[in-house]
Amino acid sequence: MVFYGVLIVSVPLCLYQWNYLYKSLRECPFLLYLIFIYVTYLFSVGFQYANTENLLYLVSKITTFLVMLLSINFDYSFYMRKFVKVMGYIIVILLVVGFNSTIGGNIRTFGFNNPNAACAIATIGATCFLFSKEIKAYEKLMLLFCIFCVIIGHSRNMIAMLLIVVLLRYRLSFSLFVAGILGLICAFIILPELNFEATSLERLLGTFNGTVQWDREIQRKSALWMIQQHPWDGNGFYFKNYGIAATYSELGAHNGYLTLLEQMGYGFGGACLFVILLAVLLVTTRVFRDSDLSIKRHLAIVYSVLFGAYNEDFLIGVNQIVTNMFFVSLITLTLYMFNETDYRNNDAI
Repeated sequence: MVFYGVLIVSVPLCLYQWNYLYKSLRECPFLLYLIFIYVTYLFSVGFQYANTENLLYLVSKITTFLVMLLSINFDYSFYMRKFVKVMGYIIVILLVVGFNSTIGGNIRTFGFNNPNAACAIATIGATCFLFSKEIKAYEKLMLLFCIFCVIIGHSRNMIAMLLIVVLLRYRLSFSLFVAGILGLICAFIILPELNFEATSLERLLGTFNGTVQWDREIQRKSALWMIQQHPWDGNGFYFKNYGIAATYSELGAHNGYLTLLEQMGYGFGGACLFVILLAVLLVTTRVFRDSDLSIKRHLAIVYSVLFGAYNEDFLIGVNQIVTNMFFVSLITLTLYMFNETDYRNNDAI
């Protein structure tokens, strides 16, 4: 209900600021293309799905994009340097409050509905603190707590996301190798003595040695069947598995790329993916070698979420923390790419 309340306020705000938003969209063209694709899809080949739920999704998605752009352009310096750190504090508070929440007896959800989403949010939290020149003592504790939550969580995918973030921060080195060995010792020897299990790590290692099964194949099979039924007109933004797909699995694809194709088909869904990946590629070519840690932090969020989307439905949600952090970082980097000289001259970053 909170989200819908914010949405009701945000729509007229975006309309009131339309002239300013239009100028901003010219500096962030990938967002303009995504909005065009979403709108064109629903009012062309996807018109059969233009019901209340899909229209609400469309309005919510576009409004979320525009509010992000409006907010970032309003105070670019804050979003480049401080916003992510603020989100880190919020994430830590949420993880602490929901620390003892579980499902199925021993699977930690940290107060969220989904244990995988909880681990993803903890990974984003760790990223918020990792890319700082000087980390205060309490921030180091928050960083370690986020990593701790990922390790004792339930998601193999988020361990991989965390490794990507760490490699982007420190690159491969002997020191990092030693730190990794010490981390494994803590995870498998010290944590059990404290009555905690390194569940995510154990499941990741079990995947490689065959003791833990990879449980996404049936969901992929279901998603591919759904795509095959409507390869060009999709199934709409809001859909549920039906037919043979429902007999395979009632769950979603757990793959943001496949889910986009399920939603809008090969044409519009593929166009969405192309625009997102092209935007990431353009940003990478311009800022990857920049030594500014704030830029690297946003890149780490973008890369890790793109990787994580292979096993989770990232890129799809409207009020999903991980997906929104991805787009905030990508918008921030795109605006920097188009206005690098101005931002540097004005000490905006």
